[in-house]
Amino acid sequence: MALDALKTEIDGYRNKAIGEITQYRELHEKLKNDQSLTPLGKQEVLADAHRLVTESVAKIQKQEETAIATKAESLQRSLVARIGTSGGDLVAMRDAEERADRLEDDKDAMRTIERAIRSDDRSLAHAVIRKANESGWADVVDKAAQAYPSAGEAIRDAAALHRYTNDIREGFVRAATYSVGDAPRFRG
Repeated sequence: MALDALKTEIDGYRNKAIGEITQYRELHEKLKNDQSLTPLGKQEVLADAHRLVTESVAKIQKQEETAIATKAESLQRSLVARIGTSGGDLVAMRDAEERADRLEDDKDAMRTIERAIRSDDRSLAHAVIRKANESGWADVVDKAAQAYPSAGEAIRDAAALHRYTNDIREGFVRAATYSVGDAPRFRG
């Protein structure tokens, strides 16, 4: 699956962030036992380290977000290239997007994707695939992947990427990974 490379890239970013946070926490533990600094001195060192690690981890998180956005854009371009369009009519594409946005459930979406496939309305097919991905309508995604075999992997990857970025558990993992927390205080 084409998302394996993205997952590996994301794991690399997260491991880098975890490593930096771990170094920061080790510094905190080391400072606890450092008799050469006053509590205020320890606090100043820790505050500087906290600022630096927070900035660094935020940059790493931004890299992950950029990688995901880049992959999503790449998958959309791949869909356009593999499914094609039924013409360069921007009005038709906009109308198809509006029509897809009005779909309320997977049954409506299934009827609409079947109609789009039958009539070779590729603008509508793109729009329904997007809406199905956003809504988690797996049967509609599968129907589109079957109808456009050369785009099947890209269609399924787009759906998987959308699920991955919107999964609540994944959101918690992402938040926890990039959380430095507040700077601890030393009392004297």
